[in-house]
Amino acid sequence: MSCRDKCRELGFEDAIEYGITRKYVETRRWGLWEVFREIIQNALDEMQETENEIPTAYPCRSLSEGVAIYDYGRGLGIRHLLIGTSEKKPWQRGKFGEGLKLALLAATHLGVPVIIHSGDKIIQPIFVTKVIEGVPIDLFCICHKSAASITGTRVFIGSLDLCVAFRDRIVQGIYQADPDCIKYEYLHDFSGKMGWYAVIDPICTRGPSIYVRDIYVTSFREAFRHTACFSYNLYDVEIDESRRIPAGGSVIDEIRDVWSFVAYQAADDRNAYELLKRF
Repeated sequence: MSCRDKCRELGFEDAIEYGITRKYVETRRWGLWEVFREIIQNALDEMQETENEIPTAYPCRSLSEGVAIYDYGRGLGIRHLLIGTSEKKPWQRGKFGEGLKLALLAATHLGVPVIIHSGDKIIQPIFVTKVIEGVPIDLFCICHKSAASITGTRVFIGSLDLCVAFRDRIVQGIYQADPDCIKYEYLHDFSGKMGWYAVIDPICTRGPSIYVRDIYVTSFREAFRHTACFSYNLYDVEIDESRRIPAGGSVIDEIRDVWSFVAYQAADDRNAYELLKRF
C-alpha cells in the first residue's frame, strides 16, 4: 500500500513519502528525550521569533493521555516537512534543520503517537509497509489534512509526564519550577550578535550541567570528567547534530566570558557581586 492510500484510509487528504525505512531510525538511537527536545526547541524558537524576546514560559502542558507542546506563532507549513527545506536563523536553538522530521520518525518507531495541529492543518506521522522487490519494508510517511484554523502550533505526544520528566533539561522549565534556580542571567551583544546566558544552581539541574540556548546538552562530569560549582546556559558552543559537544574548548571559552562579564558587573550589580563571592 502506498503512503497516500494508507493516509486516505485513515481519513487524511494527502501524504509525504520519504523513502526512509524503519531500519534507518534504529541507527540514530533516539529516545523520547531527543523527540521532546527537538519539538520543544522549535516551539521556543517560534515564540522568540514572534515575540522578539527570549521566552520565559515553558511551552509544555500535561494532558490526560500525553502532553501538548505549543506556540502561538506563524504555524508549520507542509513545505517545512520536506527534507532540505529548513529556514533556520543563526540565533535559533535548532541549528541543523531536520530535527522535527527525525523526531517524528523516532516517535513513530517507538510507538508513541504524535499529532500536530498547526494553522489550518492536522499532521500525523506513520509507517506503511510496502513490498519492494518482494521484500516487505516499513517506510516513513506523514499524513496531512485540512482542519479548523488555530493560531500557532500544538504538538500532541502520546506519552505521559514528559513535561515533568524533562522540565529540568529546559531552562524555561527550571525557571517555571523555581525562579530562584537562575542565579544570574544576561543578554550580551558581541560583534553584532545577540546571545543569552545564565548561571544556574546545580541543585536544580541534577548536578553541574551544560545547556546551550536553553537546552540540556551534557553534565560536566560526562564532558570533562570533573564537576563544577554551577550549571551554565551558554550560547556560542559548538555542537554537532546530535547535540553532543565535539570541542570542549568552546565551552571553556564561553564560561570564561560569563565570569568576565559577571566580574565586570559586580561593582554596580549586587547579584553579580554575591555570585562572584560564591565562585
